[in-house]
Amino acid sequence: MGLRGPARNPDSRRGRAEARRAQKLQQSISTAAVLPDASVIDANVAPAYLSVAMQDLWRHVASRLRVHELAVLKSACEAYDLAQKARLLIAQEGLVINKRRHPAIDVEARAAEYFARAIGQLHLDVPSECTTFLPRI
Repeated sequence: MGLRGPARNPDSRRGRAEARRAQKLQQSISTAAVLPDASVIDANVAPAYLSVAMQDLWRHVASRLRVHELAVLKSACEAYDLAQKARLLIAQEGLVINKRRHPAIDVEARAAEYFARAIGQLHLDVPSECTTFLPRI
């Protein structure tokens, strides 16, 4: 018996649903592009694994940033993309799963918060510089 009670029976309906969600998450992780070496960041070329919106943002602001700020921008773009993926997952599966709030809700909130903080740290004017690149869902 674990901390949250007995382990789920993989043959039960809830166990199969959890196994499908875990498999879907693993597939999305395995199909993602392999991330390049973090020590090499080129201001002229946006990372290929970023969404189109984040690549546009990168091209718009990266040339004005210093090397250490490029790492912050890269993390911010990754956080934004993660928040969007979490939003889509919540939209597909709903806010509640098995009478509990969807775990992607916390992922989306933390990623969106990190994105906002990182953009603030870079002193970018979000309304004028970023909103044209950020699609609304």
